[in-house]
Amino acid sequence: MSKIMIGKHEGTIYPEGSGYTGAIDLEPDTIGRRRRIKRKGRTKEAVKDKLIKAVDDLEKGIETSDDYTVAAAVRDWFKRGTKGRAPNTAIWPTRT
Repeated sequence: MSKIMIGKHEGTIYPEGSGYTGAIDLEPDTIGRRRRIKRKGRTKEAVKDKLIKAVDDLEKGIETSDDYTVAAAVRDWFKRGTKGRAPNTAIWPTRT
């Protein structure tokens, strides 16, 4: 098991199955439960790259304004969250 630091987060990479698993400990949630990010890969370097990307995404966070609605969030998800899926997977319903 090897320890790593990615930004301010401490993590570990360890062998599991036919590859490696990496885990980073985050701050506890509001009721004190442990939060972790886990990524798997065939090599330690692949796992480390995945963990770095996950931490970057985490630190970017989601910035919203006071007038950001659920409908806007769903539209954003359809634009960005369905990459690699068939176009018919995400069909925005129309009102009649």
